[in-house]
Amino acid sequence: MKRFIVLLIIFSMVLALTSVAYAASSRRGKKVFAKVCETCHIKGSDAGKLKPSKKTMSQWKRFVEKNKHDADPNVLKNLSSKDRKNLLKFLQEYALDADTIETCG
Repeated sequence: MKRFIVLLIIFSMVLALTSVAYAASSRRGKKVFAKVCETCHIKGSDAGKLKPSKKTMSQWKRFVEKNKHDADPNVLKNLSSKDRKNLLKFLQEYALDADTIETCG
């Protein structure tokens, strides 16, 4: 019985040390937005200027998760899972119905 408990404790410690949960980052999402979205969505372009405050949080979630990009569906499809999560975090943090207002920094 002692051996089982010791093995269980060791297993729990190894699991705790190796499994780091990934939390999406709004800062990294802003970089993804600048690199991926703003290449087309700039002021005066055919695509038009795009800002997170153009949609609500639920609209952004649906847009990213269901890949609703009409002009080029591969834009979101080609992003890694982490980049999509970071992008969504950024878009939702500054969405139309969010408490945060995007600033210049």
